[in-house]
Amino acid sequence: MTNKEINCINTDEIVCPYCGYEHEDRFEDMGENGDTLEKECDECGEVFKFKTIIKVTFISSKWENTND
Repeated sequence: MTNKEINCINTDEIVCPYCGYEHEDRFEDMGENGDTLEKECDECGEVFKFKTIIKVTFISSKWENTND
C-alpha cells in the first residue's frame, strides 16, 4: 500500500481511511446525526470509525396567489 493522501472529510460516501474505498451503502450504516460508528471496509478489511453529519438545506420561492 502506498502513502497516498485519502480524502475522508465532508465526503458524500463513507470512505475507508486505509484504502480509499467508497462505501455506497451509507444510508444503511449511517446512524443518527452526530453518531460515531465503526465499520469494516468491504475492500481491505480494516476496521475504521466514521461520524455522521447531517446537513439540511432549503429551497424557497415566491408564493403565487391564484385566488384573485
